[in-house]
Amino acid sequence: MADEVLGALPPEDRTRVAVRPVRAVVGMADAPTSAKRPDTTVRAAVAAVAEGGADALVSAGASGATVTAAVLGLGRWTGVRRPALVVTLPAEAGPVVLLDVGASVEARPGTLARHAALGAAYAATVNNVEHPRVGLLSIGTEPGKGTGRGVPPTR
Repeated sequence: MADEVLGALPPEDRTRVAVRPVRAVVGMADAPTSAKRPDTTVRAAVAAVAEGGADALVSAGASGATVTAAVLGLGRWTGVRRPALVVTLPAEAGPVVLLDVGASVEARPGTLARHAALGAAYAATVNNVEHPRVGLLSIGTEPGKGTGRGVPPTR
């Protein structure tokens, strides 16, 4: 598998990549707490960041497991109980930072307030936004979202 990964890269990039063999994966159907196991791919990726062997982690796997692994391996800021996933989107007026991109379908007011502060700090620090503004985006009430206790849409 390592040879396949390295072989897919342009030759000039192969020396910049290290492959860490691990024994297990956390599947999409697995509980996020499965990422507590230190022998999984997501924990190995977090360890690489924590040790300075990588600058970032990109996962196409379960977001809950990725967040769990990141909290266990990297920690979190004081006062932040629920970390947020962050995505920066390009826009005509400048970058737009989205937090918690689908990770929590039923956030409490305190969590929303902390995520707003984190998002503003991220936008200011990472994207050099001088006066970040914060908005709230709802995931809606379609069937299958949240616990189903939302108000059904009118026709």
